Amino acid sequence: MTEKGRKKRVYISGQITGLDEREYRAFFNKAEDVLRQFGYEPINPTALDETENTEHWSWHDYMKRDIKLLCGCDYIYLLPNWRNSKGAKFEYMIADMLQIPCLNLQDIQEATE
Repeated sequence: MTEKGRKKRVYISGQITGLDEREYRAFFNKAEDVLRQFGYEPINPTALDETENTEHWSWHDYMKRDIKLLCGCDYIYLLPNWRNSKGAKFEYMIADMLQIPCLNLQDIQEATE
């Protein structure tokens, strides 16, 4: 399913609602940096908020966009706080149903040893 030589795309999922913007962006950006460092193409939905006009978006609008992004990925990466998020739990459920495997830091570290 992935083209030879193409970086594996990893969707980052975690809690956003209820956190300060700086806090959740820091979590997502750190995960993006780590994934990129190990040769993956991270898909950070919070980074897209800066390039799209999301000022009047509802939770549903974000989820519709983010589910499309997730469906185009090879893996999902769950931030440690993902269980605190209705949206992240929904993204995990979709990934599970579509057989998009979860990638975790232990997997990444083992693959590079």
